[in-house]
Amino acid sequence: MALNMVQERIGPLTLLRLKGSFDLPQALELRGVLGSLGEVILDFSQVEDLRVHALGIVAQSVNGTLHLLGLRQYHVDVLGYLGFEIDANGRLHRRDEEVTAV
Repeated sequence: MALNMVQERIGPLTLLRLKGSFDLPQALELRGVLGSLGEVILDFSQVEDLRVHALGIVAQSVNGTLHLLGLRQYHVDVLGYLGFEIDANGRLHRRDEEVTAV
């Protein structure tokens, strides 16, 4: 099954609702899309097959602010092994970044 991306604007944020499978080709496609957007919310809640290596590619290629929704604890744990964490607002941070409270 291919990846379906629906893009919505919420004020200054872009919400990308993803549905389908998320593997290497979809991660590379998404990486290209993210480069042209500012602050982004990725909603993985309707992704049936989310491959962790593909999620890692997206996480490592992000330059702006990225919020992740709909991940299972397994995916959060793998991102942790890769040096990332997700705060209470769903924002992805590299562990070496200083996180400021909002």
